[in-house]
Amino acid sequence: MRLWPRKKRFWPLAFLAWMFCLGFLGLLASCGPTRLALSRAHMTPHGPAATPPLLPEGTDVRQWEDEIRPKLARALQREVYGVLPDKSATRIVSHRLITDSAFHDRARVEEYVLVGEATYNGQTNPTKPFHVVLVLPKQAAGPVPVILMESFCPNQNTVPVKGVSIPSGVTFSCDGKGLMAHVMRYVFGRYIATPPIEMILDHGYGLAAFYPGEYVPDRAQSGLAALKGLTNGYSDEASRMGAIAAWGWGYSRVVDALEQNPKIAKNTFIAYGHSRYAKAALVAG
Repeated sequence: MRLWPRKKRFWPLAFLAWMFCLGFLGLLASCGPTRLALSRAHMTPHGPAATPPLLPEGTDVRQWEDEIRPKLARALQREVYGVLPDKSATRIVSHRLITDSAFHDRARVEEYVLVGEATYNGQTNPTKPFHVVLVLPKQAAGPVPVILMESFCPNQNTVPVKGVSIPSGVTFSCDGKGLMAHVMRYVFGRYIATPPIEMILDHGYGLAAFYPGEYVPDRAQSGLAALKGLTNGYSDEASRMGAIAAWGWGYSRVVDALEQNPKIAKNTFIAYGHSRYAKAALVAG
């Protein structure tokens, strides 16, 4: 006769749970680092040449700028990204100084609220107001070049400085807390949410960060509604401007505003983004 009831043995379930965890960690270890997960491209061209040739033999700079580049741009808009506005403009709603002693007294942080305007067939359509956070090195001898950055994270996480506005309609945070934050940093790197701002400042660059979901949300229904509102006057639904093109167009609207800032060097902007915002940066370029 047993004085104590027989204990239930859960070791098979525990064993399976441990095996699952080890397998998951092994998967992360094998493909987590971005450099291991990305496909490799050969630096030396090989294989058959593309047809038709992008640049016919003997093409000079004038032919590229006056003939070939515009033709390719029209084809990409018509077939891939959607047609960009006939005319565009940027309206500065507000511009304020947040602090002049950020990042160990090395930077001043400013904030803009902008509205972009897209005109199709004479009809001008405004975006919703969106915020841009500008970080400039204080010790620069003159106007500085600026890196433009669209981010998946809200501005207050991309530039973690007290006083940065929380973009409208944002209900999440990239504050680095929780298990998924650690997983994201492991998979995509430590700068996935917040860029190396102090390193950027040390090299004499400024940073302008904005969250494009403020004017074209990365959501099916609200994003499509924003795109339709932005392209009123354009009748062809099949070639209407899409989200990637609209986010790329947003870079240009930010440039319009920042070029008026005397602390920024004109024509020295770098468009930067990750994933779909990297595609938007290519469109902007």
